[in-house]
Amino acid sequence: MKSVKVHIKNKKGLHARPSSLFVQLVTKYDSDITVKSEDE
Repeated sequence: MKSVKVHIKNKKGLHARPSSLFVQLVTKYDSDITVKSEDE
């Protein structure tokens, strides 16, 4: 299993449009995707 960690450097997080583009990209793959906040 391959694992990749990506850190969002913007303190306000991932905004709506970039989030939408991320979802469009990852839905092309048969993968398990987990998005976490360091605050939670």
